[in-house]
Amino acid sequence: MSVKIADKGFGNKFRTLLKRTSEQLLIVSPYIGNKVAIALAQHMKTTKGLKCTVITRFYREDFIKGASSISGLRRLITAGAEIYALQDLHSKLYVFDTHSVITGSFNFTFNGFYKNHEFGIFMEDEPDFTQECKSYFYGLLSSMENSESGNWLITLTQLENEIQAIKQSKKTVQKKETFNAYRWGAEIDQEAPTKPPNGQEKLDFVEEWFNETGIWIKFEGNGNERVSSSDVYLVRKNKLYPHKDVTFFGNKPRGIKKGDLVFIAVHSDNGKEETPIIVGYGRAEGKIHTIGPDDPFYIRTKGKYPYYIRLQETRFARAPIKYGVSLKELCRNYYADLYPEPKKSFKDAYSTHQRQSHLRLSERGKDIILSNLEKVFTKHGAAIVGTFNE
Repeated sequence: MSVKIADKGFGNKFRTLLKRTSEQLLIVSPYIGNKVAIALAQHMKTTKGLKCTVITRFYREDFIKGASSISGLRRLITAGAEIYALQDLHSKLYVFDTHSVITGSFNFTFNGFYKNHEFGIFMEDEPDFTQECKSYFYGLLSSMENSESGNWLITLTQLENEIQAIKQSKKTVQKKETFNAYRWGAEIDQEAPTKPPNGQEKLDFVEEWFNETGIWIKFEGNGNERVSSSDVYLVRKNKLYPHKDVTFFGNKPRGIKKGDLVFIAVHSDNGKEETPIIVGYGRAEGKIHTIGPDDPFYIRTKGKYPYYIRLQETRFARAPIKYGVSLKELCRNYYADLYPEPKKSFKDAYSTHQRQSHLRLSERGKDIILSNLEKVFTKHGAAIVGTFNE
C-alpha cells in the first residue's frame, strides 16, 4: 500500500500523474484557475481518449474577485471536459484513471498547486481506494443530475452570458465595495442522520476501505439491455454462454482480490419496477482473465466485455430472476448501510451504481444482502455452478 503525505510540490506531482493518465481524470475543486486549466487543456488535446469530468462552483463573486476563472472553464470545455456546478462545494479530489488519488486542501489553481501551504493525502497504485473515490464522485454527480432543479452542466453559452453579466455588474456598482450573491449550481441536501437506521455507528468510506472487507456487488447487463425477469439465472447462463463460473467486465476490473465475496446483480425487474436484482454470490478466484476475438461470447458481444473473473463457492437462486433481491428495495430500506460511504437518501444510494460495473459494499451491506438471499434460497432452493441441470 502506497500512502504518502502531500504538502508541497503538488503541481509537479499532478503533472507526473497526468502523464500516466490516458482514460479518465476526475476533479472536484471549488476554484478553477486559468494557468492550470490551460496546461490541462493542452494535455487533453494531445491525449486521445482522455475524458475529464469536473465538479466545481459557479459563483459570480468568485469570478469577479479572480478566485475562479471563466477563461479557465472555457478552455477546459473547449478541450472536451464536462464541468458541473455544485453550490456549497468545499471538497477537493483528484482521481487519475484507476491508479492514483490525491485529496486534501489543494484547489485546482496555480496558487493551490505551487504557492499556498496545503496538506493532503496521496495514494498511488491503490485500485480499491481509487474505486471508492470514483464511486463517491459519481454518486455526487448522480445526486446533482437527479436533483429537482435538473442538469447542472456548464456550457460555453452560459459562460458567455456570465461574462456579460459580470461586465454589467461592474458598471452598476462603479467600483464600490459590494458583494454579488448570484450563484448557479445544484443544491444537494447535506443533512443526513448521524446514525444509520439500525442505530449503529458508521465508518466513513476511508476507514471502511482500510478494513479491507473485500465485499462487492457486480452488475450484469445494463439499463438498455435488461434480462428477462422470468429467466432463471443459471439456466440462462448455461444456454447462452460457454463460460459457466465467470462474470464479465468491459474494463479490466480493479480491486477484487482472491477470496473476496462477490454478489451478482442482474439488470432486470421484479414485476413491479426496473431494478438490478441480486440472484446469488461467489468467492473471487483472484485472477483476471481475458477472452480473444475467436471466443463465441466475444464475437456475440462485439468485444465489449473482454475481461472476466472466475467465481468459486457459488450459490444462485433456483428461481426466476424476479424472485431475487431487489437493489432498489434495499436502497429504500437500508440506504445508509449498504456502501462504505454512508448515503443520505434512497436516491443517493440507488444512483451510486450508475455507470459502474462493480461496487464495494460495507460489512453491514453484506449481512443485509445475505439475510435476504437466504430467504430466497429457503423458499426456492439454491444451486451451484456445474450441478444445476434443470
